[in-house]
Amino acid sequence: PHYHKISEEIYYVLKGSGKVRVSGITRKIEEGDAVYILPGAIHASENTSESDVMKILAICSPPYSDDDIFFIE
Repeated sequence: PHYHKISEEIYYVLKGSGKVRVSGITRKIEEGDAVYILPGAIHASENTSESDVMKILAICSPPYSDDDIFFIE
């Protein structure tokens, strides 16, 4: 799990299926789904696809920066 102080993020599932947890709420996701993540929201994804592959496109605004990712232990 991690969060971003500045960037908002959209996950778009390109392939496979899984789960995403945002701010303590877990939902199933599959190809074609999009998930909006507010700045500060703790989030994580998990692959549950039978094909062993889940591809997610992560779109960040402002653009991703290593200085704006904070991991939760």
